[in-house]
Order: sequence, then structure tokens, then C-alpha cells
Amino acid sequence: MTMKNFTDFIEENKDTIFRYLVLNKFSIWTPEQQEKKYCDESIYIDNHYEFAKITDVIETPKGLILELDIYDPDDRERLHRKDYRPISDITLERFDIDNNEEEDE
Repeated sequence: MTMKNFTDFIEENKDTIFRYLVLNKFSIWTPEQQEKKYCDESIYIDNHYEFAKITDVIETPKGLILELDIYDPDDRERLHRKDYRPISDITLERFDIDNNEEEDE
């Protein structure tokens, strides 16, 4: 996907709430976890979704950084805080239920 395509995607989904998880990079794993190759450890820092709208994409030499408006999980209308995440450090998902749409049964 090119930057133009991704920018178009963001523009088309500017009011969409996404859920994301932050990946656990090897640099924050303990030496013991790396040595023993723990398979029961999560690949995420926290297994609880953050709810966010993507407000901007920043292109850097190291990749794309997303500017995110983080919303309260119990009140998706209330802005909780801002966050900036490299797109390579997160998994991004969209659920119909978060956007007041019916899920297919």
C-alpha cells in the first residue's frame, strides 16, 4: 500500500473507531524470555484494546506514525487522550459494533 492509498484510507475512515493492541517488541522482553523462547507469553504489551480514531499519518524515515485520539472504552464519545504509535508497532482492527453498525450474524 502506498502512502497515497493509506492517506485515502484514513480520509475515508476519519470517523471510524478502531481497536488496537501494542506489540511486545523483543527489546522489552527479558533475556530469560528471549533465551527460553517462552511460547505462553503474549505478543502484546497489554491484552486490552485501546479504542481510537486515526487523526493523522506522519511519514518519517523509519516508517509511518499514526496520530490517534484515544476514547474511553465505556463512553466512545468522550476523548480520553492523544497517542502516537508507529504503525509497525500495533495491530489495528475495526468492529462494526464500535461504529454503531450491526454485525453480520
